[in-house]
Amino acid sequence: DTVLGNAAAWEPVDNQANDPLPGTPSRPWTSIPSTQLDIGVLSLQGNHQPYMKRLGYKVLDVPRGNGRCELEMRVYKNDLVAEDLRPLMAIHGGTWRSRGFSFLGLEAGISQLTERGFIVFAPFYRLVGESDGNVECNGASWHEVTEDVASALDWIRTNGPALGASDEPVTVYGQSAGAHLSAWLAAHRPADVRKALLYYAPLDALAFLAGAVPLAGPYDAFRDFGLNSLSRFFGASGGSAELQLEHIDFGGLTADVLRENWATLIPGTVFDLSRIDPVAPPPFAARCAAATEIDLAGINLAMPPDVLTACMQQDLRDFLVDNSFYHLLSGEAVPVHVVHGTADTLVPYQQAIGLCEAIDERMLSADVVEPLTVYACGTASEVQIIDGAEHALDLGVCLGSLCPAGAFDSLTRPAVAAAMETAYAWLLEDPAPPADPPAAEDPPVTPPVAGNEPGRSGIGAFEWPALLLLLAIYLRRRSVPGTPADPRLGSTD
Repeated sequence: DTVLGNAAAWEPVDNQANDPLPGTPSRPWTSIPSTQLDIGVLSLQGNHQPYMKRLGYKVLDVPRGNGRCELEMRVYKNDLVAEDLRPLMAIHGGTWRSRGFSFLGLEAGISQLTERGFIVFAPFYRLVGESDGNVECNGASWHEVTEDVASALDWIRTNGPALGASDEPVTVYGQSAGAHLSAWLAAHRPADVRKALLYYAPLDALAFLAGAVPLAGPYDAFRDFGLNSLSRFFGASGGSAELQLEHIDFGGLTADVLRENWATLIPGTVFDLSRIDPVAPPPFAARCAAATEIDLAGINLAMPPDVLTACMQQDLRDFLVDNSFYHLLSGEAVPVHVVHGTADTLVPYQQAIGLCEAIDERMLSADVVEPLTVYACGTASEVQIIDGAEHALDLGVCLGSLCPAGAFDSLTRPAVAAAMETAYAWLLEDPAPPADPPAAEDPPVTPPVAGNEPGRSGIGAFEWPALLLLLAIYLRRRSVPGTPADPRLGSTD
C-alpha cells in the first residue's frame, strides 16, 4: 500500500478555518470508517466515534524513488474544541516492515483511548524491507525507524498543545513492533514519556537471542521468525542469511559487558558480505560503507577491510545494547504495563516476565495460572500474562479455530478483556509508591468476568468474509481523497 502513511499521497488544504498549525501540511478534521470497526475484544458499543486529522510531520531527502519520504501522523480526539487533553502516542506494529492491517487494528481501537480522555497521535515511520509502503520510505534500518518515532515524539511535545493536548510528557502505547518502539522511547527518552502500555512486546534483544540462537534453546520455537525479524530490523535485507549470529556466545552476555568488550565478543565472522549485492547493499553494510568511505563494489566482499568490519561490529553492539530494555527500564524512570499471552507464537511471553524481574531484581515464577497471572513490578509497573492468548490478543475475531483472544466459550477471552480494562485504568492513574513493599511472590489473580460473557466482545459471530468486506470498504474509502466526512464537520477529508 503506497498510500497509507504517505503524506505525499494526499493534497494538503490551505486556509482551513481556525487552523492552529497553518505552517503544517494537513487535511481538515473528519471521521473515517475504521474507527468504527468493532473487531476488538472490548466492544466499541457506547463509544463516541473520534474525529481524525491527517498531518505531515516529517520530510526526508532520501536516495530512493522521487527523493522525498513524507511521513504522516494522524490525530484523534472526541471534542474538536477540547483542550488540556492528556497526550498519547499510539505506534502500530507489523514487524517494523508493514502498516496495512496492523495500523487498521490499531485504529479500530482508538476510541477506547479517546473515550478515556486522551488525544491520540498515531505516527507512521519508515519501514524495513520493501514489502509495504511507498518506495521512498522503505529500506530502513533500526536507526531510521527509531529516529522517526523520536521525531514524532518531538513533534507532539512541540505541536500537541495547539491541537488540544496538555503540555506534559506523552504516554506511549503500541502493539508488537509498535510496543517495542514505545519501550524504546520510554528507555531512551524518559523525560518526555509519562507511561508506556505495551501489548505483546519484544522487550530485550539480548535475552531473546540467548534463548533463540543456540539450537534446542528455550526459545527454539521462535528461532526462524524471531531471528529473521531482528536481523531485518538491524538492517540485513536478506534476514539472518547475512548475519551469522551463532558466532556470538549470548549465554550470560549483558549489555554492560558487551558495551565495553564488543571487539572480542562480536567476531567479524558474524557478517557475511559475500551474500550482499555491492551495488544495492543492505542498510547495515551501506551505512558503514558510507561512514568509512569504502566502495563495496571495489573490494573483495569475502575479505572486507578491518575498518569496515569494525564499523559493523560497533553498529551491531549499539543495536543489541540499545534494544535490550531490561537494563534501560529497570530503574522505572518510566512506569510500564505489559500485556502478553502464553500461546504467543511470535514473541515469547517470558520477555514480559523478564522485564518485571529486572525491575524487581528477583526471580519470578513463570508458571501462569489459568486464566490470568498479574505481576506487580517495582512501585508503579505491572505485567499481565493471559493463559492461552496468542499474538494480537486484543483482536476479537476468529479464523476457524485460530482465535488470538481465545474461543468465545473459553476463560481466555474474558481474561483478555479484564486485562485490557485494567491496563486502560492504569494509564489514567498517576504513579505513586505503594504503602508496603511488594511481597516475595505476587499471587495469581483471576479476573472478574461479569459483563464479558462469551459472544459479547468484539464483533461476536462475524466471520472473516464479513470482516474482509469491511476492510475492502475501508481501504477503498481511504484511498479516495473526497470521501465524505462526518456531517457534523461540514467539510470533507
